[in-house]
Order: sequence, then structure tokens, then C-alpha cells
Amino acid sequence: MIRPIQQSQLFGLGILLPLVTQSPDTSFFPYQFIWPLFAAINIFNLIYMGARVAAIVRENPELEGDSRVFLKWLFIFAVLPFLLLYLFQILGGFHNSLYVFSNDYHNPYIVLGWVVFILLNLGILYSILWGGGASMLIKFRKAFRSMPESEMQIKVMTVFNCLVGAVALFSMIATNTFGKLHG
Repeated sequence: MIRPIQQSQLFGLGILLPLVTQSPDTSFFPYQFIWPLFAAINIFNLIYMGARVAAIVRENPELEGDSRVFLKWLFIFAVLPFLLLYLFQILGGFHNSLYVFSNDYHNPYIVLGWVVFILLNLGILYSILWGGGASMLIKFRKAFRSMPESEMQIKVMTVFNCLVGAVALFSMIATNTFGKLHG
């Protein structure tokens, strides 16, 4: 079990490390379009999830109303933030999607980018912990490959993931990741 995980980590590192270490000015990768690319990938994931949820609804027709709510919230949490980040990138005149990891506190578009990440984390936390999101995920558990079996496991994983995401965002902003790559 450990060997496949290590191989997948090395594979991921082989793809991501050159993107992070290479200067975006000389890179083949379109740094300007990272946010729309992520939004497009998540739209395809949403279409795929819609098909899987439809199969669950065929088995349990009483879940039809819940499925619409579920897919709406998946769109809000998985696609909308990337579209907002791209909008702020365009409005701010940035040619690179990593603008959001700058520590320029005086630029409103950078601060709005931070707000998108912070509100996304808070929205996910609220919806899973207190808004019934964990129970909704349990209802559509078959649509996910490795979904935990209990609401408590989902809640603990969500808190942990949001905490790690918040620390990573703060670290990248505090160390001015964008400025180091483009300074």
C-alpha cells in the first residue's frame, strides 16, 4: 500500500515541482489561466457527479429535491471561487494567477482574493458542521469513491483540511510567494 502512494506522490511532484520552481515568464504553462482551468475541471467534475447523483436518485426518488440542492452547493463551493479569483485577476490587471499569494495589503484585488479563500473555508466549515452538509454527503455517499461512513468522520476531516488550507494560505501570503517568484 505504501509503495503505490509513494509512486503517486513522486508522479505528482514530477508534474507540480517544475511549475512551481520555473519562472512563469519562461514557462510553457499558461499561468494567466490557472483559475479558469480549475473552474473548467470542476465543471466537468460537477457533470460527472450529476450523473452519479442521478443514478442514486433513480434508486431513491425521494432524494430528488436534495440532489438539486447538493449539486447547487457543489457548484458554489467548487466552481464559483475560481471564477471570482479570475475576475479579480482581470480587474486587478494581473498577468499571473498567483497574484493572490502576494502580501500587497494595499491592493484591493489581492485582498478580495484572500477574502474568497477565507469565505470558502468558512462556508465549507459552516455547511458541514452546522448546515447539514455532512448528512447530505452521507445521503449521496455512493457518488464518491472514498467517502467516510459517518458524519463525525466527515466533520473531523473537514475541520482538519480547512485548518491546513488556512495555514498554507497564510504561510504563502506571509512569505510573499508571488513576490519571490516574480521579484
